[in-house]
Amino acid sequence: MGFFSWFNTYKKTSELPEVKSYLESFKGNSDIFVVFDTETTGLNPSKDQMVSIGAVKVIGSSILVNDSFYFEIKQPNSSNEGVSVHEIIENQKSKEVNWVLLEFLNFIKNATLVGHHVAFDIEMVNQALIKHFGIKLKNISIDTSHLAIKKDHYGKIPDAYKRENYTLDKLCEKYKIETKDRHHALGDAFITAELFFKLK
Repeated sequence: MGFFSWFNTYKKTSELPEVKSYLESFKGNSDIFVVFDTETTGLNPSKDQMVSIGAVKVIGSSILVNDSFYFEIKQPNSSNEGVSVHEIIENQKSKEVNWVLLEFLNFIKNATLVGHHVAFDIEMVNQALIKHFGIKLKNISIDTSHLAIKKDHYGKIPDAYKRENYTLDKLCEKYKIETKDRHHALGDAFITAELFFKLK
């Protein structure tokens, strides 16, 4: 692709209403948290794909159950491995990744993003955003695993700690959070939102 062809393509995508609205939302502040999770075909953002994205909004002390986000993503190279791991069978509800990304940007706007090991989920989203729209997420983020470690160690993350004690499952067990719908993007988003309240 030549420079001018690339420039015109980038210009068009950056002028999409959803992308423009997302970027312009950062001119103001937000008191909204969006807790989100991605299910993926693997743990390597440079080669693996997102299978689904789930998210829920949190304002004050409330999880907005009726203001949630969930979409399964059509896989360009579907494999039985990805389907069996996540127990998701591609169907008519699955959407193209670029469509899901635009809907996600519209959902989160300038909210603070929250997740368990959230850096991985952000990187997965960023890889797709760069490929399709030439942008990255601009949102502030909070990692609930870091919050849990700081809570146990007086506001600091020590050089040495038992990582196995800070998995989502372990923390849910510790704080007596029901793990219904675990390993489902929206289910894990709701679980992480509950954990977020316990740690705030």
